[in-house]
Amino acid sequence: MTKSRTRIDSDYLFGGFFSLAIVALAVRWILVAPSGQRWLLPILAYQDLVVCAVLAWLFDAAFAISPRRRAVSCVGWIVCLGDAALLGLHLLIYAKVRHPFTYRLFEISDNFRGIEGSVAESLAPARTAVLATTISVIVLSEYLWRFAPRLLSRMHTAFKSRRAIALTLLFALFGSYSVNRWVSYPPAAVSPAWALVSSVFHETKPVVANSIPPEYLADFHPVKNNGRVAADVPIDGAIGKSSQRPMNVLMVVMESVGAKRLQLYGAPFDDSPNLMRLARHGALFERVYAAEAITSSAMAGLFCSIYPYHDWITVTRMAPDLAVKGLPELLLQQGYRTAFMSPAALAYDKEDEFLRRHGFREVIDKPRSASQPMDSELIANAIRWIKQDQSHPFFLTLWTADTHHPYLSSSVRDYHVNDSYLNRYLNGIEATDQLIAQITDALESIGLADDTLLVITGDHGEAFGEHQETGHGFTTYDEEVHVPVLMVNPRLFAHPRIVHSVGRQIDIAPTVLDLLGYQPPAQWQGTSLRSGLPPPCAFMFAAKGDYVFGLVDGGSKYIFDYDRNREELYNLSDDPDEKRDLSGAPEFASTLRRDHLRIEAWLSFQNGYIGGLIPSRR
Repeated sequence: MTKSRTRIDSDYLFGGFFSLAIVALAVRWILVAPSGQRWLLPILAYQDLVVCAVLAWLFDAAFAISPRRRAVSCVGWIVCLGDAALLGLHLLIYAKVRHPFTYRLFEISDNFRGIEGSVAESLAPARTAVLATTISVIVLSEYLWRFAPRLLSRMHTAFKSRRAIALTLLFALFGSYSVNRWVSYPPAAVSPAWALVSSVFHETKPVVANSIPPEYLADFHPVKNNGRVAADVPIDGAIGKSSQRPMNVLMVVMESVGAKRLQLYGAPFDDSPNLMRLARHGALFERVYAAEAITSSAMAGLFCSIYPYHDWITVTRMAPDLAVKGLPELLLQQGYRTAFMSPAALAYDKEDEFLRRHGFREVIDKPRSASQPMDSELIANAIRWIKQDQSHPFFLTLWTADTHHPYLSSSVRDYHVNDSYLNRYLNGIEATDQLIAQITDALESIGLADDTLLVITGDHGEAFGEHQETGHGFTTYDEEVHVPVLMVNPRLFAHPRIVHSVGRQIDIAPTVLDLLGYQPPAQWQGTSLRSGLPPPCAFMFAAKGDYVFGLVDGGSKYIFDYDRNREELYNLSDDPDEKRDLSGAPEFASTLRRDHLRIEAWLSFQNGYIGGLIPSRR
C-alpha cells in the first residue's frame, strides 16, 4: 500500500508540474503576441520549461529519499501553485513594465509606495490573473490524473530517464544560446520564478575595471559659475538683486513628462498649446537630460544639483539629511517664502523628509486617488498660498501627479494612437498644459507675472514601447531621460530664446540662481546654463532592470549595460529615435573606448562623493 501511495503522490505532483509548463507556455504566448514573435515561443519559453523540469526532478529526488512522502507532496504542491500564481502576476506586470518582478523592483518601489496608484488600478486584474493561472494548473493536473493516469505515469517514467535529462540539458543550452543570438529583448525570455529567486540571492554591482584618466573626473567635480554669461542665452531686463524686489520663482514639474511627447518639442500632438504660447517670452532648452528617470533622483538633481547615487536605493531614501544646501534653503536665507505642493503622497523614498530638510518650509501632499485626477487641486492651493503674504518673494514648486501611471485625466480626447495608455497619458499632458495656463493667468490677475520666473520642466520621461520598455527607470534612452525645460518671464525674455547645446537636470538650479543673481553652493555638481563654460556631457543611469549607464556628448549617445556587458552608440543628430546602433562599426571603436572610460570615471567618483556628504559617514 505504501508503494502504491508513493507512486500516486509522485505521479500526481508530476502532473502538476507538467500542467504548470503548459500554463507557462500559454502565458508566454499571450505576452509575445504584440511583438509578432510567436514563432520564437519554444526559445522564449525555454527558462519556463527548464524551471518546471528542474522542480519536478528535485521533488522526485525528495520522494526517493524522504520517509515523509506526504510532507514532500504538500511542499511540492505549494511550490507548484505558488509558481502558477507568480505566472499570473508576471502576465500583468510584464504587460505593464516589460520586466519580470524582482527583489530589486520591490525595493525600488519602497514597499510599493512609489506605485500605489498603479497597484490600486491593477489589484482586480491581478487577482483575476493569479486565479486564472492557479486554477488552470489545478484543473489540468486533475484532468490528467482522473482521465489519463496511465499516460501520466508513462510520461513520468520517461521523464526520469537519462535520455530525458540529456535532452533537457541540450534544450537549455540551445535556448540560452538562441536568446543571446536572436532575441532582441532578453527580458522577454526570463522565467518569473527564476528572476525573483535569483534576484534575492544574487545582486551584481557595476565595478570599475580600467585605469581612469584624471581629466575625465572633471565632468563631475563641482564647478563654480564665476559669473560668466553665455551669448546664446541673453536676457532683456534687470535680474535678481539689481531689481527693486527679488523675483519670485514658480517651478512646475510635470510628473513623467519628457520632451518626446510635447508639441513644444516637435511632437505630432496638439497637447501643449499653452506652453507654446508661454515660450514666446521664455528660454527653451532643447537638450536637457535627467540623470535618472526616477522621481526621487530628480528631486535631488533639481533642488540640490547632484548626480544620483549608483545603486537602486536613491539619495533621498539613503540620506534625506544629505549635507548639501538645497535651492529652497538658499532662497529661504534670502528672505523667500518656500513651499512644495503635490496631489500625491511623498512618503516614497523619504521625499517629504528630504524636501523639508533642504529648505521647503511647507510641504503639502495627500494620498493620491487611484480613480480620479487630482492635479486641479494644485491651482486653488497655490493661489491661496501666494496671496497669504505678498510682502516677501516666494519660491513655490508645484509637482503634478496625473501623468504618472495609470494616467488619470478628465479629458477624453482621441489622439489617434494605438496604445490606450498612451492616449490617456497625452490627455494628462493636455490637462497639465491647461493647469499651467490657469496658474499663469492667476499670476497675471494678481499682478505678479512680470515679477515671477516661471520654470517648467519634467522630472523624467515615459516609455511606451519605443525600445520594448514601458514606464520609466529601466533605460537611458531619450524617451525616459530627455526632459523639457522652459524658463518664462516677460521682463527677462522679451523675445523667445532657444538653446541647442546639451544641458543637464542638475544645471537647472544653478541657472535659476544665476538669473536671480546669487552664487551656487560649492557642493553642487551642476553649473548655470548661462555660465559660458563649454557644454557639458550629460551622464545618465538606470537601475530598475539592469545597471545601465548613458552619456550624451554633442550629437552622440553612448549606452553601456553592465549586466549584459553590451555597448550601444547612436548619432542623435541623424537618428533621434535611437534605432540604428553604430557600436559594431569599426570606425567608432575609439569613441566607444573613450566613452566607456568616461562612464567608469563617473562610476569611480560618484558614490564616494555622495558618501562624503552623508552626515553619518562624515
